[in-house]
Amino acid sequence: MEEEVQGNVLLDEPRVLDLDGTTRPPSTNGDLVDSEITEERSIGLEIRQSSRPSFKFLPISPETFQRYSRNRIIEKCPTEFIVPPLSRSFLIDPPSQWCGYRHPEGGRYFVYKNKRIFTDCYLFDDAVLVQITSAVDQLLAKPECQFLSRTDTAEIDIVLDLMREDPENDECGYYFVDHSERVIFWLDVFNMSTLPIWNLVPGIKSPSHVKLGLEVEYWSHCGLFPASMTLSSTLVHELRDIIIFGVGDSMTSTTTTVSYPLEHLLRMLSLTKEMLDELPGGSTSASRKSMNHGSIVILARFMKEFSCERFYHFHGEKSARLNNEDSVYGDIPSRSYLIRLISPILFNAPLHYLRAFEVVNTDQLINYSSWHKLITALRSEWYDLVLYGTLILNTNVGFLSIPASGNSTAGQIASYVSICLGLGSIILGIMFLRKYRLESPEVPDVTPAGISFQNHGGSIYGLEVLSIVHSLPYALMMWGMINFILALLLTVFQTNSIEMRGVILATVLTVTFAICGFVSTEKQWNQQLKRLWMKPKIISTVWNYNPQKRSSPGAV
Repeated sequence: MEEEVQGNVLLDEPRVLDLDGTTRPPSTNGDLVDSEITEERSIGLEIRQSSRPSFKFLPISPETFQRYSRNRIIEKCPTEFIVPPLSRSFLIDPPSQWCGYRHPEGGRYFVYKNKRIFTDCYLFDDAVLVQITSAVDQLLAKPECQFLSRTDTAEIDIVLDLMREDPENDECGYYFVDHSERVIFWLDVFNMSTLPIWNLVPGIKSPSHVKLGLEVEYWSHCGLFPASMTLSSTLVHELRDIIIFGVGDSMTSTTTTVSYPLEHLLRMLSLTKEMLDELPGGSTSASRKSMNHGSIVILARFMKEFSCERFYHFHGEKSARLNNEDSVYGDIPSRSYLIRLISPILFNAPLHYLRAFEVVNTDQLINYSSWHKLITALRSEWYDLVLYGTLILNTNVGFLSIPASGNSTAGQIASYVSICLGLGSIILGIMFLRKYRLESPEVPDVTPAGISFQNHGGSIYGLEVLSIVHSLPYALMMWGMINFILALLLTVFQTNSIEMRGVILATVLTVTFAICGFVSTEKQWNQQLKRLWMKPKIISTVWNYNPQKRSSPGAV
């Protein structure tokens, strides 16, 4: 928020700290920088500004703003700063016609009072101030800006960003903001493909869809410069209505396109209530004239996220995505021979994993809510597989300690193979648990593990390789159990006792018959397996049991 200067009063001769480390009587405004010094500095800046070359103005976007990528460092060395007695004001006046603000994150930015021009270039640096001042004059002198100045400019902001902070820089990025339309615009032709979110959504042709992308950039601007907007109860109620719909949609549909988990939406809803209380007429502070900048930043971030969802899902367009597992491009994933050959060897587990990954990564856009549900289910399964693998190891060790097992070399080999497969299942399960250990349903974002899903989604084999790798702990555990059963049978049938052979054979046949009977009666399992092979687009995943889709499916 804007810095205000406080004077030093109450005693006869208070002293303040000057820029050179000496003390002096305070000026009339109570700041530590004397007005004479400021005037001399301004004269020097005017002399240096007259020699500045013309700037090349480059259209940029708030998403490509350099606030988080500037290489500003502080020299790491011991320092001393002597504070004179009775010094209470340590603020430095910003340059003439500029107001200084501190972003709630900690960064500093400046606003040109008369023209609503924003920048976070460090204007306390004389060289930077000269460049920005020259850029402002050159930009405002353009005929397009002259035309805008004759219209209502109360809702229009200008943002400037020096491409390099050095005296030889002659490039300056810029963009304009229209608060009434919630868009950004430029004086030059702008290629929308330079926006980070644009290439995530192929096939955009409608101007209304382009507007959704520009609205995302608008809220990014409001988050960067919270002093640029004034909040009203209407805006907060708009956000509240969006969140309420998200809560209800998440509760009534398992295929909602809302990315946030339900618990996170409820916390967002409670924050909007606090924002309403802070507005004039609220229950806690009816006399407040404006909201704190921290609340403005958070509201802008929330609105940006929901605007991104609208942009990703073609809101308002002919083929809007209404279910998170529907592709707006009509894509029906095809199965390669790789997974068709390997999947039966791995008990068809890769096909189940593949469908689950495709739902989470529909059109290579990760749905965060579905992602965290998937990760929670996978972690639970891997915990169980590690436990089952441990049981296989203990069982094989006990089996090999029986003297009768030494009579069958083939049985021993099968048991050793079972031990190796069990160890492989345990090791892979632990590795997967470690890889996904940082995943939390409370965090509406994906880690690099989730980003790898997007990257694999565009490869030759898509997500098939990932599904095969993720199914290995289960498949190795199953093969370990089969090899243990084989070791047991080989040992038993190599004995001379016909009675023992008959009892074991009858038991094995009974168990096998029971398993086959259960599989044959599971029509849902058979239909799901068939669809996994033939029509992978329209089936449900093993984690998305009892699906409750919308009554009106999305247009694809």
